[in-house]
Amino acid sequence: MMAEGRKRVKAKSAATRVQGSRIELRQSPIHGRGVFALKRLESGSRVAEYKGERITHREADRRYGITDDSKPDHTFLMTLDRRYVIDATPSRGWAKWINHACEPNCEALIYGDRIYIHTKRDIRRGEELFIDYGLNVDSDDDPARYQCRCGQPGCRGTMLGLTAGAAA
Repeated sequence: MMAEGRKRVKAKSAATRVQGSRIELRQSPIHGRGVFALKRLESGSRVAEYKGERITHREADRRYGITDDSKPDHTFLMTLDRRYVIDATPSRGWAKWINHACEPNCEALIYGDRIYIHTKRDIRRGEELFIDYGLNVDSDDDPARYQCRCGQPGCRGTMLGLTAGAAA
């Protein structure tokens, strides 16, 4: 029984359900927040659009290119083409929370000026969604900053792309 004069307050959930309850955001054992399937997702399914502001690579460099050790290296940029990237930082879209894995179960596919996340294989209920970031960085950047935490058998130890990782 509730005490007189007290209001019942709904506790905030550590998980946030989105997309018609197909997925939810919650703490990831890999890193920070992650995206998890609430239902089985079939191979080849489009699960989300990578939403955000379309900006030039030059603008992305202006916004995020300066390395400052007092600020975390955490950006939500995905390359659209040679001229543009999608900056999901200001977006409420959930796809920006998909973590990296060297053997991902999802991939980003470009359709015109939009990027969609598709499953590469069937995904079980409760499984975390992953893409391979395949990052490209300046040659003077420290590759140790891009250490992979996926722990998969085929882990290459870095979130850098295969060609960038090989040069490191």
